[in-house]
Amino acid sequence: MRAIGPWEQIGLMLVQQKAIESARSPESLECERLAGEIVRVADELSLDSRDMGRRSAEWALISSLAGAGRGRLLSSAARRTTLTLAACFLADENGDYCFINNCVKIDHPTAGTAEFLVTAAVAIKFLASELGHAMEWAAEIPVGPPTFKPSVVLDAGPENERVFQGLQIQFYKLDPYGMLATYQPKDWQLELKSSV
Repeated sequence: MRAIGPWEQIGLMLVQQKAIESARSPESLECERLAGEIVRVADELSLDSRDMGRRSAEWALISSLAGAGRGRLLSSAARRTTLTLAACFLADENGDYCFINNCVKIDHPTAGTAEFLVTAAVAIKFLASELGHAMEWAAEIPVGPPTFKPSVVLDAGPENERVFQGLQIQFYKLDPYGMLATYQPKDWQLELKSSV
């Protein structure tokens, strides 16, 4: 399926330990393109996207995101499906932090929030099943190396005097079952490094 390659490319973009602040970043634009491509495959094969949305919440979210990308100027902000980005870090017991990845969330006005790569993978598999294809694709989301540091470190890019206004950081800790649970450290330090 032609959407798998772009999905994997986005995963590789998001595992780069860099500061991404804008919903208009290259990463978010690629997510919007992928949503559009997934829905376009269904349209080209004359599948009923509305019916698919009634049977799959993930398909409905991807379809809504694809529609928002096409009609961004015509829809009201209160009804628009948008993307938000956050750099995700795992905190350990010593107060050190390890970069997981940059996470893209789909924010839907009524359906809530969902992780883009997970939602897109489910939508791709749902589309394959609608077409009668058995899919063995694992859809593994890449994560950064398990290297802990005393501060939150991100690559700020080549510009020395860049101002970040919408940079979001999300922290996690492992719960007793080994699952990621949101966490807010009391004190933490952000280190933005310039990649010149």
